[in-house]
Amino acid sequence: MTSGVKRVLVAGELNVDLILQGYQAFPAPGKEVLVDDFVMTLGSASAICAMGLARLGAPVAFLGVVGDDPWGAYCVETMRAAGIDVSRVVVHSTIKTGVTVSLTAAHRDRALISYLGSIAALEGAAITDDAFRGFDHLHMSSYFLQKKLRPSSAAVFRRAGART
Repeated sequence: MTSGVKRVLVAGELNVDLILQGYQAFPAPGKEVLVDDFVMTLGSASAICAMGLARLGAPVAFLGVVGDDPWGAYCVETMRAAGIDVSRVVVHSTIKTGVTVSLTAAHRDRALISYLGSIAALEGAAITDDAFRGFDHLHMSSYFLQKKLRPSSAAVFRRAGART
């Protein structure tokens, strides 16, 4: 590209983050605690990277899997509204979109609980040679969470590198 702007294909996991903020004590089994605030946001390292690149003005497309549920619709619409090409996101009818619940407190580390669902559903075979067309860079992250992508990730990178 002569403009110097690199087109990025992000292939990875999609999920929502449910962030519960301001607990006073971590919940013990059988007990309930109250929090001061709640935020729902787009989660996943891959989607967060795509959002950041889009904010910087890079042309970004996302390739991933979500469930045919409200969480998946939220992920896709949030990225679409940020200017990310979501035409490569597969909406799967039998997989639920992944969810991470984060418990946070001031001056303490957070505790995370995740349901993988669609996070672990993307397979290397879905990242075809045709998917690389028109892109200068491939980004993948969350290697350990993407159980079906992990075995073929090296081959995906070799195929992407061969196209440059």
